[in-house]
Amino acid sequence: SSLIIAEALAMASGKPILGVEPKGRFKVWLWNGEDPMDELNRRVAAAMHHHGLTPEDVGGNLFVNSGRDTEIILASETKEGVKIHEPTERAIHQQIELNALDCIQIDPFVSSHHVTENDNGAIDAVSKRWARIADVGRVSIELVHHVRKLNGNEITVEDGRGAVSLLATSRSARAIARMTKGEAQRL
Repeated sequence: SSLIIAEALAMASGKPILGVEPKGRFKVWLWNGEDPMDELNRRVAAAMHHHGLTPEDVGGNLFVNSGRDTEIILASETKEGVKIHEPTERAIHQQIELNALDCIQIDPFVSSHHVTENDNGAIDAVSKRWARIADVGRVSIELVHHVRKLNGNEITVEDGRGAVSLLATSRSARAIARMTKGEAQRL
């Protein structure tokens, strides 16, 4: 979550705060399904302070919502199978158009649906719907997903919690892990 906040700020400001020069300034919608809005505001403000950004640097390019206030449930399971919530999809497209969005960050993915996390068919349907939203809206969508408990083993993208179909339907994936004390001392 901290990394995607920093990435959102880099895209919104156009500044290389993470060591990568953005190809411009982009409009980013950061949606967090777990944290309350006051916590998100604190985290964004702290990241801006840490990276030396001002509100003018971001300049209306960053939109932040909490799932506690703005719920996004793209799909749910019924007795008949996965049901895509068309009104939710339409509302997302309206936000893309209204704010001329370039990127949407969904953190975490599991908070954006009510389907069984271990059901490959259900997760495939949800992830493909997110891909369709990206295609139709001409936006980048980042789905943040957690890994299962690995008891100290190294994390790979294959260690995502639940169904593997999310990885299979992703254009790209990355695994983020904390550095060890030894790595920190070497660096």
